[in-house]
Amino acid sequence: MLRHLAERLPGALAPRWVRNTIQPIAVADAVHYLVAAADLPTDINRTFDIGGPGAIQYADMMSEYATRVGLRPRIVLKAPVTTPGLAAYWVGLVTPVTTQLATPLIGSLQHDTVVHERDLDNLVGPPPGGHTTFRDAVRTASRSADTRRWGRTLARTSAAVAATAVVGSLATDPDSLWYRTLRKPAFQPPAWVFPVAWTALYADIALTSSLVLADLGEQGRTREQKAYAAALAGNLVLNAGWSVLFFDRKKLRPACLEAIALAVSSADLVRRAGAHTPERGVALAPYAAWTGFAAVLTGAIARLNPRR
Repeated sequence: MLRHLAERLPGALAPRWVRNTIQPIAVADAVHYLVAAADLPTDINRTFDIGGPGAIQYADMMSEYATRVGLRPRIVLKAPVTTPGLAAYWVGLVTPVTTQLATPLIGSLQHDTVVHERDLDNLVGPPPGGHTTFRDAVRTASRSADTRRWGRTLARTSAAVAATAVVGSLATDPDSLWYRTLRKPAFQPPAWVFPVAWTALYADIALTSSLVLADLGEQGRTREQKAYAAALAGNLVLNAGWSVLFFDRKKLRPACLEAIALAVSSADLVRRAGAHTPERGVALAPYAAWTGFAAVLTGAIARLNPRR
């Protein structure tokens, strides 16, 4: 959770409890204590505190991780109000950690988690070489991780979406005499709505699809990753093609058919994102809703202008 938040966000607006402290322990040190505890005398029946050599704020862990893997330090600001449930949903959207798992994890962040005694060291001894620092633990844990996967995926996906937006923008001419003289249904939105909506939706497509593709690659689910990439590519071709058919070629009926195909493709893309994580399906749902509306609108215009 920490790793993906640090890699994917330039910063965060988080609750006050991100300034609580934790004493993180390296997994190797935790295993040392667990294994050694199995050999304790049977008359010892109690809890023990284990932790790393020093305490650190939760927010600083994110920045420290970013620094250790060569990223820019992350800025974390405190939000006046953020519920654990909302924070867990955000984690489920941005990282591979599910909301169900993130909920208890984030619930624990509301309290300081520091070592109050080190009695176990007196009984079994500290880890070989001493307690591992957070910095060294991050270096070891991230040694085999591809910490640049997200950046590459976001760059490629954004480039494809941007190319689609450029083609559509160049083909679209709402000020042309042909378009202005078309009869339009009463539910046609004002002209300013379209560029605002499409800008937001293109950003949504790029970000959500990048999250899906990056996590599928991270999890080694290559077949699903390729299938999603192919579905996204087909959707973007249909997206750009509608503008060409409608505005540039002035083919209302073919544009109507393409708009229907785009709506179906968008719904399939939402299904694929939702199958990966429900939060990403919800995030991409406005795109499917908008393309469905666009198909209805295109069909209405075609019916109102049978000879055009």
